[in-house]
Order: sequence, then structure tokens, then C-alpha cells
Amino acid sequence: MIGYSVNDKVVVYDRMRENLRKYKSMPFSDLIDMSINQVLARCIFTSMATAFSLVPMAIWGGDAVKSFAWPMIFGVIVATTSSIYIGGPILLFLSRWWKDREATRAPGTELAKN
Repeated sequence: MIGYSVNDKVVVYDRMRENLRKYKSMPFSDLIDMSINQVLARCIFTSMATAFSLVPMAIWGGDAVKSFAWPMIFGVIVATTSSIYIGGPILLFLSRWWKDREATRAPGTELAKN
């Protein structure tokens, strides 16, 4: 499930990276929204295809298969939701935090080495 989630996030972040090169003057929040909208259908269709193959296993599979399929379905839902609704806002938060951090640091100063 971790691999599925990471792959989904890579697709979303890769589109953001591509759009950063294309639309250099676009506000970052608008760029994130546009990028997520561009990959939204792909993420949902991929998750639905995976879920459609897991649901019969969860319903009609044996005990060993059922105990595998239900957590997989839950993981697919969580992975897709986090890629779409959590990945972009985290990137926006980190971007703003980094800019604020750079702005508050005095010019010519360096971070203290520990």
C-alpha cells in the first residue's frame, strides 16, 4: 500500500513540477489547483480499477483472501484521498513556510552548525 500511495503522489507532484516550468508567473496555489485537476481523473480511475478488482475478492474470496482484500481496499481509498486532498496543501504550506523562513533571516547570515 505504501508503494501505491507513493506512486499516486509522484504522479501528482510530477504534474506540478511540469506546470512549474510551463507557468512560471502563475501563483503557486493556482498552479497546485490546476495540477491536481489535471490528474484527478487519472487518480480516480486508477483507484476505481484497483478497487473493482479487489471487491469481488473481498466478497467471494476465501478467508485468507478476504483478510487481504479489505485492508487493500481501505488502503487504496486512503492513498487516493491523501494524494488529492493532502499532498497539494502540504506542498503549499511548506512553500509558504520556506519563503517566510527565508524572509525573516537576515541577509548574509548562515544557519548555525551543530
